[in-house]
Amino acid sequence: MKLFIHSFGCRVNQYEGEKIRQGFERGGFAATDDWREADVCVINTCSVTDHAERDARVLLRKITDANPSSRVVVTGCWASRDPGAIGKMFPQVTLVGNDGKENIPALFGCSMGLGDGRDALGSFARHTRAFIKVQDGCNMRCAYCIVPVTRPAMSSRPPQAVVAEISGMIESGYREFVLCGVRLGRYWAREGEGKMGRG
Repeated sequence: MKLFIHSFGCRVNQYEGEKIRQGFERGGFAATDDWREADVCVINTCSVTDHAERDARVLLRKITDANPSSRVVVTGCWASRDPGAIGKMFPQVTLVGNDGKENIPALFGCSMGLGDGRDALGSFARHTRAFIKVQDGCNMRCAYCIVPVTRPAMSSRPPQAVVAEISGMIESGYREFVLCGVRLGRYWAREGEGKMGRG
């Protein structure tokens, strides 16, 4: 079975797309860059960057027209923000919001992780440097920003998990890492407390 996955938008989305790819590969899928030959196509969408939704629509139209036998999953911020519109345009796709993104491989009998600490990202396909997600979500409700609607509540990964993931990447040959998050400056901050390292 072959998997095509394409992630639009930010580094957090790119990281999450890699986690999805890894889950499928652990289940026996082979990743391909050609959506025409894929059995499963996962489109990880964005609603923030310029023209992101339009570009996702164009790609989805190509896939559903030229490879109608493939199973198509639409996830990411657009899928969280406006699933009704996507469902009307592409009734044949499976919609999974950001809150269920980590379970996409399980829909096809695969697993994101192995449940024993080995669920860290092991590689970053076609990149010489790896993105490491350390934080997600935003609790602010700025009138001009769509992020709190499309992303989960603000959370931070434990430092030990981040260090372990980077250590594994170093063993795989990576030497450069980019820490990413939706509100990176709020990493490990809690209401009424300071940021990481301030007690």
